[in-house]
Amino acid sequence: MKNFILGLLVAFSVSCFAFTENQDGSVVLTKEEADNVRASFYQLQYNFELAVSRVNELSKKLDVLEKANCT
Repeated sequence: MKNFILGLLVAFSVSCFAFTENQDGSVVLTKEEADNVRASFYQLQYNFELAVSRVNELSKKLDVLEKANCT
């Protein structure tokens, strides 16, 4: 969860500064800025998937320990 929140903060910070606002309210990203946002998103997604898999592993270990102690 810590990595997820960190990734989310990084993604927001990159997206907050990674654009140029025009007078009409539209925004323009440079190629580098768009690549940075995309990379941050994929890193965030990877961290989230990693956290989910780790929680599943720990849940399985907890189940095994609970069964071993109860019998």
